[in-house]
Amino acid sequence: MESFLNEIKHPKEGITISEFRNVVELQEQFISSLAHLLTRKFKETFRPKKSQPIELEQIENSRIYSDTNLGTGLISEFSIPNTSSRGEKHTVSAKFEGSTKSGFLDLMIKDSKGKNLWFPDHIGWDPVNDEGKIILNNDSYSNSWDFIIPQSLSVGNSIAFMGFYEDTLSLPTRNRRLISYQIKNITII
Repeated sequence: MESFLNEIKHPKEGITISEFRNVVELQEQFISSLAHLLTRKFKETFRPKKSQPIELEQIENSRIYSDTNLGTGLISEFSIPNTSSRGEKHTVSAKFEGSTKSGFLDLMIKDSKGKNLWFPDHIGWDPVNDEGKIILNNDSYSNSWDFIIPQSLSVGNSIAFMGFYEDTLSLPTRNRRLISYQIKNITII
C-alpha cells in the first residue's frame, strides 16, 4: 500500500502521505485529496482563455451569422447618452429581436486609451452561473439598466458596444457567441 501511495504522490496536486491511525483516516484523506485534485483540474479545464481584443473601428455590420443550432437575430434598438460623465449614473437600453436559448445583452465601454469595461443586463444575465437567461423563439426582448462610468476610465472620445450574446451550455464545451451588436460613439467627460 505504501509503495502505491508513493507512486501517486505529487507535490502540486495535494496528494500526500502521512501517519494514519487506521484505514478509515487513510480512506478519508485519499478521497479528500482526489476530490481536491479533480476540482482543481475541472476548474482549469473550463477556465476561459483570454481572447484577442476586437478592433471595433473595423467592424461595420451589426449582424453576426452563426450556426443553425445557435440563436439568430438583431439588436434593433440601442440607446445611450452621447455624453457620459464619470461617477454619474446613466441609463442604457436595447432591444433584441430573434431567437435564443440562453442569451443576454451586454454593454461594453471602450475609453479613449483602449480600456474596456462591461455592464451586463441585470435581468438577462445570471452572475452566479455566468450565463444568459433569456429564451426567445422569434420574439423580442428589451430592457434598460443603469451604469456608472468609474473615474478610472479616461475622458475623451469612446465607443459604446452593445452586444447580444448566447451561451451554449452543453458539454463537452461551453461557448459564448456574439449573435448581434451595435456600436455608438460617445464622449466621456
